[in-house]
Amino acid sequence: MTARNTGSGDESASNGNERRSGLRPTTGGARNRILVVDDDPIVLRSVQRAMRAHFEVVLAEGAEEALEVLREDRDFDVFLLDLSMPGLDGIELYERVRELDPELLDRVFFCTGGTVTEREKSFLDGRESRVFWKPVDIQILRTRLDDALAGACDTEPKRQRRSS
Repeated sequence: MTARNTGSGDESASNGNERRSGLRPTTGGARNRILVVDDDPIVLRSVQRAMRAHFEVVLAEGAEEALEVLREDRDFDVFLLDLSMPGLDGIELYERVRELDPELLDRVFFCTGGTVTEREKSFLDGRESRVFWKPVDIQILRTRLDDALAGACDTEPKRQRRSS
């Protein structure tokens, strides 16, 4: 599967040479871009449907596909990475993003579900405000991403309740 741009409006992609520093709020009708990375096509479609009114959404089915996208275009305001994926997982993708462009790291959020390994727990320690638990509450996702884009990323949002 290839990455898909699913936003509406201007669909032209940047070549990644135009740099943005940090998260930026939407202004003047411009739409923020989000790269959603998950190995589950159902999750990708669900997030796409929920977020396309608010973001220009680009989907990548797995970390390898996300890296292909990022080699060509790094002009995203937010990244939503599944933590547990076959092959390269979300932690490894995060490290590859660090190698590509460390300035992108403050735009990365994670989603995960089920059992979290000790490695994942250790990685997420201190990043709790950047984690969404599946099934993701779309209203919480929108609110926290809006807060991040408004510069409130360093404040701890209301905790999303994890379903047991």
